[in-house]
Amino acid sequence: MRVRIGISDSREIELDIKSEKSFKAEVGDAFSEGSSRMLWVTDIKGRAVGIPVDKIAYVEMESDEDRRSVGFSAD
Repeated sequence: MRVRIGISDSREIELDIKSEKSFKAEVGDAFSEGSSRMLWVTDIKGRAVGIPVDKIAYVEMESDEDRRSVGFSAD
C-alpha cells in the first residue's frame, strides 16, 4: 500500500507500508494524543520517518490494486 502524507509549509512524503489497518490506527492515535506528538512510520524497506502531528496537512492511501504499472509486459 502506498501512503502520501502532506506536510504543511513543506512537502509530501511517500511511503510503501505493509498494513493499512495498523497505519490507520497509528495515525488516529497520534492525533488523539495531541499535537506535540511525533508520528513514526516505517516503510516496507525499514526506513523510519518521524512527522510532527501538528504539521500533517493530509494523508492519502492508495492500495496496490489502484496503482497502475508503467512499462512493457513480457507476455
